[in-house]
Amino acid sequence: YLNSLEIWDCRYLSDSLLLTIATLNLKELSLQISSRFSKNALLEYFLGNGICLEKLVLEYFKEFATECAEALARNCPNLIYLDLSFCKKMEGKGLIEIITHCKKLEVLEIIDVPISDGAFLLDIEKTLPSLHQLDVRGTRIPWSVIADARENIRGHLKIKPEV
Repeated sequence: YLNSLEIWDCRYLSDSLLLTIATLNLKELSLQISSRFSKNALLEYFLGNGICLEKLVLEYFKEFATECAEALARNCPNLIYLDLSFCKKMEGKGLIEIITHCKKLEVLEIIDVPISDGAFLLDIEKTLPSLHQLDVRGTRIPWSVIADARENIRGHLKIKPEV
């Protein structure tokens, strides 16, 4: 059976295809440049298949916003790797939901996501003890907050970019 699926440049794929993919119970799903899938289809995917996902890449997912982040957080507890880079509708509230509920995360990439409040960084090691890579390049988080968070880290967590 199929464990992993990666689709690049899926601008022309429909919601019905995403819902068909949901029936596969994938462990790894990568949908990059997926501007045509609706928010509702993504929400339905998380509700139906989220429990199976360990790796999820949604780079440039045009409709990924707070509501999607909340559904992901509550339905995808086994995520180890999450890449939401370039999801321009993503907000801090959604990120907090993910950090609060996805306790197995080892890698979190939020490159160029318009988040400006970096308060979550101060306790990130306690909140996500398995996290070893966090990429916040291109966010609106002030450099000083990133530097302070890096100084407080005692374990193996690497925060990009280097300050």
